Amino acid sequence: MLERHLSLQILKKITRELDLENDNRGIAFTMPLEHLGGVNQRDIIEFSKNLEDEI
Repeated sequence: MLERHLSLQILKKITRELDLENDNRGIAFTMPLEHLGGVNQRDIIEFSKNLEDEI
């Protein structure tokens, strides 16, 4: 998780480097929730349970 201004700069650079404005295939990535700083472990467990219930 990054500050909004920094994350927008990074996304713009990724878009430019991968030529995503002209190539509409897009980009997707995942990151384990456990690796996010500042997220309470209890919230991660609850989110996982809610996700399993919806699937």
